[in-house]
Amino acid sequence: MMTALDKAMAAFTAAAPYGWTETKALWAEWADLIESAPALLPGLYRIYLDAVRGVLDDAPPAALGDKARACRFVLVFSASNYLPGFQRKKDAWRLLQSHHAEHLDLLRAALARPDHMVFDMPSRGETGRWGAVVAAMLMLYRRHKVFGPGSDVLEGDIIPLIPDVFRAFPQEIDRTLISMLAEHPDAGTVAADWIRFHLEADGNPSNAPSVALAANLLGAHAQKFGALFSQGPAIFTHLLRDAPSWPEARVAAFWRAFVEGPLQIVPKTQEDAVKDARIWAETYRNAIAASEGDMSLAAKANREKDARSAREFEAEAALIAADFDNWNARRRQGAVRALSSAATKRKALTVVARQLPAPFGPMAQALLDEAKADAARPKVFAIAKPAQNRFRDFGLKLLVIEELMYRQGVLLPKFDIHAFAAEYQKREINVDKDGYAIIPEVKAYFANLPTPDDLLARVERLHQSSGLDGGPRYIDHLFPFWDPGAGDDPVPVTA
Repeated sequence: MMTALDKAMAAFTAAAPYGWTETKALWAEWADLIESAPALLPGLYRIYLDAVRGVLDDAPPAALGDKARACRFVLVFSASNYLPGFQRKKDAWRLLQSHHAEHLDLLRAALARPDHMVFDMPSRGETGRWGAVVAAMLMLYRRHKVFGPGSDVLEGDIIPLIPDVFRAFPQEIDRTLISMLAEHPDAGTVAADWIRFHLEADGNPSNAPSVALAANLLGAHAQKFGALFSQGPAIFTHLLRDAPSWPEARVAAFWRAFVEGPLQIVPKTQEDAVKDARIWAETYRNAIAASEGDMSLAAKANREKDARSAREFEAEAALIAADFDNWNARRRQGAVRALSSAATKRKALTVVARQLPAPFGPMAQALLDEAKADAARPKVFAIAKPAQNRFRDFGLKLLVIEELMYRQGVLLPKFDIHAFAAEYQKREINVDKDGYAIIPEVKAYFANLPTPDDLLARVERLHQSSGLDGGPRYIDHLFPFWDPGAGDDPVPVTA
Protein backbone atom coordinates (compact mmCIF):
# COMPACT_ATOMS: atom_id res chain seq x y z
CA MET A 1 0.00 0.00 0.00
CA MET A 2 1.36 3.42 -0.98
CA THR A 3 2.09 5.87 1.82
CA ALA A 4 1.29 9.57 1.57
CA LEU A 5 4.99 10.21 0.88
CA ASP A 6 4.98 7.61 -1.92
CA LYS A 7 1.98 9.35 -3.47
CA ALA A 8 3.63 12.77 -3.12
CA MET A 9 6.77 11.55 -4.90
CA ALA A 10 4.72 9.82 -7.58
CA ALA A 11 2.93 13.11 -8.19
CA PHE A 12 6.30 14.86 -8.47
CA THR A 13 7.50 12.33 -11.03
CA ALA A 14 4.27 12.59 -13.01
CA ALA A 15 4.48 16.38 -13.15
CA ALA A 16 7.48 16.36 -15.52
CA PRO A 17 8.40 18.46 -17.48
CA TYR A 18 7.31 20.91 -14.77
CA GLY A 19 5.76 23.76 -16.68
CA TRP A 20 3.64 26.26 -14.73
CA THR A 21 0.42 24.30 -15.27
CA GLU A 22 2.03 21.02 -14.17
CA THR A 23 3.64 22.64 -11.13
CA LYS A 24 0.34 24.17 -9.98
CA ALA A 25 -1.34 20.79 -10.30
CA LEU A 26 1.49 19.20 -8.29
CA TRP A 27 1.14 21.78 -5.52
CA ALA A 28 -2.61 21.17 -5.40
CA GLU A 29 -2.07 17.41 -5.09
CA TRP A 30 0.52 17.89 -2.35
CA ALA A 31 -1.86 20.21 -0.51
CA ASP A 32 -4.59 17.55 -0.53
CA LEU A 33 -2.17 14.92 0.70
CA ILE A 34 -0.80 17.14 3.48
CA GLU A 35 -4.32 18.09 4.56
CA SER A 36 -5.27 14.45 4.99
CA ALA A 37 -1.86 13.34 6.32
CA PRO A 38 0.02 16.21 8.02
CA ALA A 39 2.90 13.83 8.84
CA LEU A 40 3.79 14.00 5.13
CA LEU A 41 5.35 17.43 5.56
CA PRO A 42 8.35 16.26 7.68
CA GLY A 43 8.98 13.59 5.05
CA LEU A 44 9.03 16.16 2.26
CA TYR A 45 11.40 18.32 4.31
CA ARG A 46 13.78 15.37 4.68
CA ILE A 47 13.72 14.65 0.94
CA TYR A 48 14.35 18.35 0.27
CA LEU A 49 17.44 18.37 2.50
CA ASP A 50 18.63 15.08 1.01
CA ALA A 51 18.14 16.54 -2.48
CA VAL A 52 20.37 19.53 -1.74
CA ARG A 53 23.02 17.40 -0.04
CA GLY A 54 22.90 14.86 -2.85
CA VAL A 55 23.41 17.50 -5.53
CA LEU A 56 26.34 18.98 -3.62
CA ASP A 57 27.87 15.50 -3.20
CA ASP A 58 27.10 14.46 -6.79
CA ALA A 59 24.89 11.68 -5.40
CA PRO A 60 21.21 12.73 -5.64
CA PRO A 61 18.66 10.56 -3.79
CA ALA A 62 17.53 7.49 -5.69
CA ALA A 63 13.91 8.65 -5.29
CA LEU A 64 14.71 11.69 -7.42
CA GLY A 65 16.88 10.05 -10.05
CA ASP A 66 19.36 12.62 -11.29
CA LYS A 67 20.76 16.05 -10.33
CA ALA A 68 18.36 17.97 -12.57
CA ARG A 69 15.31 16.36 -10.96
CA ALA A 70 16.78 16.90 -7.49
CA CYS A 71 17.24 20.60 -8.30
CA ARG A 72 13.67 20.72 -9.63
CA PHE A 73 12.46 19.29 -6.32
CA VAL A 74 14.24 22.13 -4.49
CA LEU A 75 12.45 24.72 -6.68
CA VAL A 76 9.05 23.09 -6.22
CA PHE A 77 9.44 22.55 -2.48
CA SER A 78 10.71 26.08 -1.73
CA ALA A 79 7.29 27.53 -2.57
CA SER A 80 4.42 27.67 -0.08
CA ASN A 81 1.55 27.06 -2.51
CA TYR A 82 1.12 23.47 -1.28
CA LEU A 83 0.67 24.39 2.41
CA PRO A 84 -3.10 24.18 3.04
CA GLY A 85 -4.02 26.76 5.63
CA PHE A 86 -2.29 28.60 8.44
CA GLN A 87 -1.70 25.54 10.65
CA ARG A 88 0.30 23.74 7.96
CA LYS A 89 2.28 26.95 7.36
CA LYS A 90 3.11 26.99 11.07
CA ASP A 91 4.18 23.35 10.83
CA ALA A 92 6.50 24.18 7.93
CA TRP A 93 7.96 27.13 9.82
CA ARG A 94 8.67 24.97 12.86
CA LEU A 95 10.34 22.34 10.66
CA LEU A 96 12.55 24.96 9.01
CA GLN A 97 13.59 26.25 12.42
CA SER A 98 14.41 22.74 13.63
CA HIS A 99 16.51 22.05 10.52
CA HIS A 100 18.01 25.54 10.36
CA ALA A 101 21.59 24.68 11.37
CA GLU A 102 21.73 21.84 8.85
CA HIS A 103 20.06 23.91 6.16
CA LEU A 104 22.33 26.90 6.77
CA ASP A 105 25.42 24.72 6.25
CA LEU A 106 23.96 23.42 2.98
CA LEU A 107 23.09 26.95 1.87
CA ARG A 108 26.62 28.19 2.50
CA ALA A 109 28.07 25.23 0.60
CA ALA A 110 25.65 25.84 -2.30
CA LEU A 111 26.60 29.51 -2.37
CA ALA A 112 30.26 28.55 -2.80
CA ARG A 113 29.53 26.58 -6.00
CA PRO A 114 30.09 28.44 -9.29
CA ASP A 115 27.01 29.20 -11.36
CA HIS A 116 26.22 26.78 -14.18
CA MET A 117 23.27 25.39 -16.13
CA VAL A 118 21.33 22.65 -14.36
CA PHE A 119 18.30 22.30 -16.67
CA ASP A 120 18.60 21.62 -20.38
CA MET A 121 15.10 23.01 -20.90
CA PRO A 122 14.18 25.45 -18.08
CA SER A 123 10.54 26.32 -17.60
CA ARG A 124 9.27 29.63 -18.90
CA GLY A 125 10.55 32.52 -16.81
CA GLU A 126 13.37 30.48 -15.27
CA THR A 127 17.10 30.83 -15.90
CA GLY A 128 17.71 27.12 -15.43
CA ARG A 129 20.95 27.86 -13.58
CA TRP A 130 22.43 26.74 -10.26
CA GLY A 131 21.79 30.22 -8.87
CA ALA A 132 18.05 29.53 -9.10
CA VAL A 133 18.48 26.61 -6.71
CA VAL A 134 20.46 28.72 -4.23
CA ALA A 135 17.93 31.57 -4.46
CA ALA A 136 15.09 29.10 -3.81
CA MET A 137 16.86 27.80 -0.71
CA LEU A 138 17.19 31.35 0.56
CA MET A 139 13.60 32.31 -0.25
CA LEU A 140 12.39 29.30 1.74
CA TYR A 141 13.00 31.49 4.80
CA ARG A 142 10.44 33.99 3.53
CA ARG A 143 7.93 31.65 1.92
CA HIS A 144 7.62 29.29 4.90
CA LYS A 145 7.87 32.06 7.47
CA VAL A 146 4.96 32.77 9.80
CA PHE A 147 5.09 36.48 10.53
CA GLY A 148 4.51 37.73 14.05
CA PRO A 149 6.32 38.13 17.38
CA GLY A 150 9.60 36.26 17.26
CA SER A 151 9.38 35.55 13.53
CA ASP A 152 12.77 37.14 12.91
CA VAL A 153 14.47 34.35 14.85
CA LEU A 154 16.53 33.16 11.84
CA GLU A 155 17.07 36.51 10.13
CA GLY A 156 20.46 37.17 11.73
CA ASP A 157 21.95 34.17 9.91
CA ILE A 158 20.14 34.58 6.60
CA ILE A 159 20.01 38.28 5.74
CA PRO A 160 23.83 38.72 5.71
CA LEU A 161 24.02 36.12 2.92
CA ILE A 162 21.84 38.18 0.55
CA PRO A 163 24.66 40.39 -0.84
CA ASP A 164 26.77 37.31 -1.60
CA VAL A 165 23.86 35.71 -3.46
CA PHE A 166 23.31 38.90 -5.48
CA ARG A 167 26.95 39.00 -6.53
CA ALA A 168 27.34 35.30 -7.25
CA PHE A 169 24.06 34.80 -9.12
CA PRO A 170 22.92 38.15 -10.56
CA GLN A 171 20.36 36.58 -12.90
CA GLU A 172 18.27 35.30 -10.00
CA ILE A 173 17.28 38.53 -8.28
CA ASP A 174 13.54 39.03 -7.75
CA ARG A 175 11.18 41.03 -5.55
CA THR A 176 11.31 38.57 -2.65
CA LEU A 177 15.09 38.71 -2.43
CA ILE A 178 15.07 42.50 -2.71
CA SER A 179 12.58 42.73 0.16
CA MET A 180 14.89 40.51 2.18
CA LEU A 181 17.85 42.73 1.29
CA ALA A 182 15.92 45.69 2.72
CA GLU A 183 16.18 44.07 6.16
CA HIS A 184 19.98 44.01 6.05
CA PRO A 185 21.35 46.22 8.87
CA ASP A 186 23.31 48.23 6.28
CA ALA A 187 20.90 47.82 3.38
CA GLY A 188 21.56 51.18 1.72
CA THR A 189 25.30 50.66 1.49
CA VAL A 190 24.93 47.02 0.46
CA ALA A 191 22.51 47.92 -2.33
CA ALA A 192 24.78 50.73 -3.56
CA ASP A 193 27.79 48.41 -3.62
CA TRP A 194 25.75 45.82 -5.51
CA ILE A 195 24.82 48.39 -8.17
CA ARG A 196 28.45 49.49 -8.42
CA PHE A 197 29.47 45.84 -8.85
CA HIS A 198 27.23 45.51 -11.93
CA LEU A 199 28.20 48.89 -13.34
CA GLU A 200 31.87 48.03 -13.13
CA ALA A 201 31.39 44.43 -14.29
CA ASP A 202 29.56 44.97 -17.56
CA GLY A 203 28.79 48.66 -17.82
CA ASN A 204 25.16 48.02 -18.72
CA PRO A 205 22.92 47.56 -15.68
CA SER A 206 19.89 47.54 -17.97
CA ASN A 207 20.88 43.95 -18.76
CA ALA A 208 21.46 43.05 -15.10
CA PRO A 209 18.93 42.32 -12.37
CA SER A 210 19.91 45.56 -10.66
CA VAL A 211 17.22 47.05 -12.90
CA ALA A 212 14.73 45.46 -10.46
CA LEU A 213 16.24 47.58 -7.70
CA ALA A 214 16.05 50.65 -9.93
CA ALA A 215 12.28 50.14 -10.21
CA ASN A 216 12.08 50.10 -6.41
CA LEU A 217 13.71 53.53 -6.18
CA LEU A 218 12.21 55.74 -8.90
CA GLY A 219 9.76 53.38 -10.61
CA ALA A 220 6.08 54.03 -11.20
CA HIS A 221 5.09 51.54 -8.47
CA ALA A 222 8.03 52.20 -6.16
CA GLN A 223 5.90 53.59 -3.33
CA LYS A 224 3.70 50.54 -3.30
CA PHE A 225 6.19 47.74 -3.84
CA GLY A 226 9.57 49.29 -3.21
CA ALA A 227 11.26 47.42 -0.37
CA LEU A 228 14.23 49.82 -0.46
CA PHE A 229 12.27 52.87 -1.54
CA SER A 230 12.84 54.95 1.59
CA GLN A 231 16.58 54.38 1.32
CA GLY A 232 16.84 55.65 -2.24
CA PRO A 233 18.59 58.95 -1.35
CA ALA A 234 21.13 57.12 0.84
CA ILE A 235 21.75 54.49 -1.85
CA PHE A 236 22.43 57.12 -4.51
CA THR A 237 24.57 59.18 -2.13
CA HIS A 238 26.84 56.21 -1.47
CA LEU A 239 26.87 54.97 -5.06
CA LEU A 240 27.47 58.32 -6.78
CA ARG A 241 30.03 59.71 -4.34
CA ASP A 242 32.74 59.53 -7.03
CA ALA A 243 30.50 59.72 -10.12
CA PRO A 244 32.31 62.79 -11.54
CA SER A 245 35.33 60.52 -12.13
CA TRP A 246 33.36 57.71 -13.79
CA PRO A 247 33.90 56.86 -17.46
CA GLU A 248 31.29 58.55 -19.64
CA ALA A 249 29.81 55.20 -20.70
CA ARG A 250 29.20 54.21 -17.06
CA VAL A 251 27.46 57.50 -16.29
CA ALA A 252 25.23 57.08 -19.34
CA ALA A 253 24.45 53.47 -18.37
CA PHE A 254 23.45 54.54 -14.86
CA TRP A 255 21.22 57.30 -16.25
CA ARG A 256 19.41 54.91 -18.60
CA ALA A 257 18.91 52.14 -16.04
CA PHE A 258 18.21 54.14 -12.87
CA VAL A 259 16.51 57.31 -14.09
CA GLU A 260 15.06 57.08 -17.59
CA GLY A 261 14.05 53.42 -17.26
CA PRO A 262 12.14 53.60 -13.96
CA LEU A 263 10.55 56.95 -14.90
CA GLN A 264 9.55 55.44 -18.27
CA ILE A 265 11.14 58.16 -20.38
CA VAL A 266 13.77 56.13 -22.24
CA PRO A 267 14.13 57.75 -25.70
CA LYS A 268 12.55 55.63 -28.43
CA THR A 269 11.96 55.93 -32.14
CA GLN A 270 8.34 56.09 -33.21
CA GLU A 271 8.68 52.70 -34.89
CA ASP A 272 10.10 51.03 -31.77
CA ALA A 273 7.49 52.62 -29.50
CA VAL A 274 4.61 51.34 -31.64
CA LYS A 275 6.21 47.90 -31.78
CA ASP A 276 6.66 47.73 -27.99
CA ALA A 277 3.04 48.74 -27.31
CA ARG A 278 1.77 46.10 -29.73
CA ILE A 279 3.96 43.43 -28.16
CA TRP A 280 2.46 44.22 -24.75
CA ALA A 281 -1.06 44.09 -26.19
CA GLU A 282 -0.29 40.71 -27.77
CA THR A 283 1.17 39.44 -24.48
CA TYR A 284 -2.08 40.18 -22.66
CA ARG A 285 -4.16 38.62 -25.43
CA ASN A 286 -2.03 35.46 -25.25
CA ALA A 287 -2.55 35.34 -21.49
CA ILE A 288 -6.31 35.52 -22.04
CA ALA A 289 -6.19 32.70 -24.60
CA ALA A 290 -4.05 30.52 -22.32
CA SER A 291 -6.61 30.70 -19.49
CA GLU A 292 -9.79 30.24 -21.52
CA GLY A 293 -10.36 26.78 -20.10
CA ASP A 294 -10.33 28.01 -16.49
CA MET A 295 -13.87 29.10 -15.55
CA SER A 296 -13.11 30.05 -11.93
CA LEU A 297 -14.12 33.51 -10.75
CA ALA A 298 -10.46 34.47 -10.25
CA ALA A 299 -9.58 33.43 -13.79
CA LYS A 300 -12.53 35.36 -15.24
CA ALA A 301 -11.49 38.46 -13.27
CA ASN A 302 -7.92 38.12 -14.55
CA ARG A 303 -9.15 37.79 -18.14
CA GLU A 304 -11.20 40.96 -17.79
CA LYS A 305 -8.20 42.76 -16.35
CA ASP A 306 -5.94 41.48 -19.13
CA ALA A 307 -8.51 42.50 -21.75
CA ARG A 308 -8.50 46.06 -20.39
CA SER A 309 -4.70 46.12 -20.45
CA ALA A 310 -4.66 44.82 -24.04
CA ARG A 311 -7.09 47.56 -25.12
CA GLU A 312 -5.00 50.20 -23.34
CA PHE A 313 -1.82 49.14 -25.13
CA GLU A 314 -3.64 48.97 -28.46
CA ALA A 315 -4.88 52.52 -27.87
CA GLU A 316 -1.36 53.58 -26.93
CA ALA A 317 0.04 52.09 -30.14
CA ALA A 318 -2.57 54.04 -32.12
CA LEU A 319 -1.69 57.27 -30.29
CA ILE A 320 2.03 56.79 -30.93
CA ALA A 321 1.41 56.20 -34.62
CA ALA A 322 -0.90 59.22 -34.93
CA ASP A 323 0.86 61.80 -32.70
CA PHE A 324 4.32 60.78 -31.53
CA ASP A 325 5.12 64.19 -30.06
CA ASN A 326 1.98 64.14 -27.92
CA TRP A 327 2.84 60.62 -26.67
CA ASN A 328 6.32 61.73 -25.67
CA ALA A 329 4.91 64.79 -23.90
CA ARG A 330 2.50 62.56 -21.96
CA ARG A 331 5.37 60.28 -20.95
CA ARG A 332 7.34 63.24 -19.70
CA GLN A 333 4.37 64.59 -17.80
CA GLY A 334 3.83 61.18 -16.21
CA ALA A 335 7.42 61.16 -14.95
CA VAL A 336 7.08 64.70 -13.63
CA ARG A 337 3.82 63.85 -11.86
CA ALA A 338 5.42 60.77 -10.27
CA LEU A 339 8.21 62.99 -8.92
CA SER A 340 5.98 65.83 -7.76
CA SER A 341 3.91 63.47 -5.61
CA ALA A 342 6.83 61.65 -3.93
CA ALA A 343 9.30 63.57 -1.78
CA THR A 344 11.62 60.56 -1.43
CA LYS A 345 11.92 60.24 -5.20
CA ARG A 346 12.74 63.92 -5.48
CA LYS A 347 15.41 63.59 -2.78
CA ALA A 348 16.96 60.65 -4.61
CA LEU A 349 16.92 62.50 -7.92
CA THR A 350 18.41 65.57 -6.23
CA VAL A 351 21.47 63.45 -5.38
CA VAL A 352 21.66 62.43 -9.05
CA ALA A 353 21.41 66.05 -10.19
CA ARG A 354 24.16 67.08 -7.79
CA GLN A 355 26.59 64.24 -8.51
CA LEU A 356 26.30 63.41 -12.21
CA PRO A 357 28.35 65.43 -14.69
CA ALA A 358 26.78 67.17 -17.69
CA PRO A 359 24.62 66.54 -19.55
CA PHE A 360 22.94 64.18 -17.08
CA GLY A 361 23.11 66.28 -13.92
CA PRO A 362 21.35 69.23 -15.63
CA MET A 363 18.82 66.82 -17.17
CA ALA A 364 17.98 65.55 -13.69
CA GLN A 365 17.65 69.11 -12.42
CA ALA A 366 15.28 69.94 -15.27
CA LEU A 367 13.01 67.09 -14.17
CA LEU A 368 13.13 68.37 -10.59
CA ASP A 369 12.26 71.92 -11.69
CA GLU A 370 9.28 70.64 -13.66
CA ALA A 371 8.19 68.53 -10.67
CA LYS A 372 8.37 71.58 -8.41
CA ALA A 373 6.15 73.53 -10.80
CA ASP A 374 3.76 70.60 -11.04
CA ALA A 375 3.54 70.35 -7.25
CA ALA A 376 2.30 73.95 -7.14
CA ARG A 377 -0.76 73.16 -9.26
CA PRO A 378 -4.20 73.43 -7.56
CA LYS A 379 -5.10 70.21 -5.77
CA VAL A 380 -8.28 68.31 -6.57
CA PHE A 381 -8.50 67.15 -2.95
CA ALA A 382 -7.10 70.07 -0.99
CA ILE A 383 -7.76 69.89 2.77
CA ALA A 384 -9.93 72.83 3.81
CA LYS A 385 -9.28 74.93 6.91
CA PRO A 386 -10.76 73.63 10.18
CA ALA A 387 -12.99 76.70 10.39
CA GLN A 388 -15.00 75.31 7.47
CA ASN A 389 -16.13 72.32 9.52
CA ARG A 390 -19.76 72.90 10.59
CA PHE A 391 -20.22 69.58 12.42
CA ARG A 392 -19.49 68.90 16.07
CA ASP A 393 -19.65 65.12 15.60
CA PHE A 394 -17.30 63.51 13.07
CA GLY A 395 -19.33 60.29 12.89
CA LEU A 396 -22.48 62.21 11.95
CA LYS A 397 -20.63 64.15 9.27
CA LEU A 398 -19.36 60.93 7.72
CA LEU A 399 -22.94 59.70 7.37
CA VAL A 400 -23.85 62.95 5.65
CA ILE A 401 -20.85 62.59 3.31
CA GLU A 402 -21.89 59.00 2.58
CA GLU A 403 -25.37 60.20 1.57
CA LEU A 404 -24.35 63.25 -0.47
CA MET A 405 -21.07 62.11 -2.02
CA TYR A 406 -21.47 58.38 -2.55
CA ARG A 407 -25.24 57.78 -2.65
CA GLN A 408 -26.61 60.91 -4.30
CA GLY A 409 -23.35 61.87 -6.05
CA VAL A 410 -23.87 65.63 -5.54
CA LEU A 411 -21.05 66.48 -3.11
CA LEU A 412 -18.09 66.67 -5.51
CA PRO A 413 -15.37 65.82 -6.21
CA LYS A 414 -15.99 62.25 -5.15
CA PHE A 415 -13.10 61.44 -2.85
CA ASP A 416 -10.62 58.74 -3.86
CA ILE A 417 -7.79 57.76 -1.52
CA HIS A 418 -5.39 56.78 -4.30
CA ALA A 419 -5.82 60.07 -6.16
CA PHE A 420 -5.53 61.94 -2.87
CA ALA A 421 -2.31 60.09 -1.94
CA ALA A 422 -0.83 60.78 -5.38
CA GLU A 423 -1.15 64.55 -4.99
CA TYR A 424 -0.55 64.91 -1.25
CA GLN A 425 2.76 66.67 -0.55
CA LYS A 426 3.49 66.77 3.17
CA ARG A 427 4.24 63.05 3.45
CA GLU A 428 4.00 59.96 1.28
CA ILE A 429 0.79 58.13 2.03
CA ASN A 430 1.20 54.43 1.35
CA VAL A 431 -2.33 53.01 1.25
CA ASP A 432 -1.12 49.41 1.51
CA LYS A 433 0.75 50.26 4.69
CA ASP A 434 -1.33 53.05 6.23
CA GLY A 435 -4.75 51.62 5.42
CA TYR A 436 -5.03 49.34 8.46
CA ALA A 437 -6.22 52.28 10.55
CA ILE A 438 -7.96 55.59 9.94
CA ILE A 439 -5.60 57.63 7.76
CA PRO A 440 -5.15 60.98 9.59
CA GLU A 441 -5.00 63.11 6.44
CA VAL A 442 -8.22 61.59 5.10
CA LYS A 443 -9.88 62.21 8.44
CA ALA A 444 -8.82 65.86 8.22
CA TYR A 445 -10.15 66.07 4.65
CA PHE A 446 -13.57 64.70 5.58
CA ALA A 447 -13.76 66.63 8.85
CA ASN A 448 -13.07 69.99 7.18
CA LEU A 449 -14.93 69.34 3.92
CA PRO A 450 -17.36 72.22 3.22
CA THR A 451 -21.01 71.14 3.10
CA PRO A 452 -23.18 73.87 1.51
CA ASP A 453 -26.70 74.52 2.81
CA ASP A 454 -28.36 73.63 -0.48
CA LEU A 455 -26.83 70.16 -0.33
CA LEU A 456 -27.58 69.64 3.35
CA ALA A 457 -31.23 70.39 2.57
CA ARG A 458 -31.23 67.28 0.36
CA VAL A 459 -30.43 64.94 3.23
CA GLU A 460 -33.57 63.16 4.39
CA ARG A 461 -32.16 59.81 5.51
CA LEU A 462 -28.81 58.61 6.88
CA HIS A 463 -27.40 55.10 6.70
CA GLN A 464 -25.13 53.62 9.38
CA SER A 465 -23.60 50.31 8.24
CA SER A 466 -22.26 47.55 10.48
CA GLY A 467 -20.31 46.17 7.56
CA LEU A 468 -22.55 43.18 6.82
CA ASP A 469 -23.74 44.92 3.66
CA GLY A 470 -20.18 45.65 2.49
CA GLY A 471 -19.79 48.77 4.59
CA PRO A 472 -20.11 52.44 3.73
CA ARG A 473 -18.24 53.82 0.73
CA TYR A 474 -16.39 56.46 2.74
CA ILE A 475 -14.71 53.75 4.83
CA ASP A 476 -12.93 52.43 1.71
CA HIS A 477 -10.97 55.68 1.70
CA LEU A 478 -10.83 56.63 5.37
CA PHE A 479 -9.85 53.15 6.63
CA PRO A 480 -9.16 51.08 3.47
CA PHE A 481 -8.65 47.73 5.23
CA TRP A 482 -11.49 48.16 7.72
CA ASP A 483 -12.71 44.71 8.63
CA PRO A 484 -15.76 44.34 10.90
CA GLY A 485 -15.13 40.59 10.95
CA ALA A 486 -11.81 41.29 12.69
CA GLY A 487 -13.44 43.53 15.27
CA ASP A 488 -13.23 46.94 13.57
CA ASP A 489 -16.21 49.08 14.61
CA PRO A 490 -18.06 51.70 12.55
CA VAL A 491 -17.10 55.28 13.30
CA PRO A 492 -19.59 56.10 16.09
CA VAL A 493 -22.09 58.92 16.16
CA THR A 494 -21.73 60.24 19.70
CA ALA A 495 -23.64 63.53 19.70
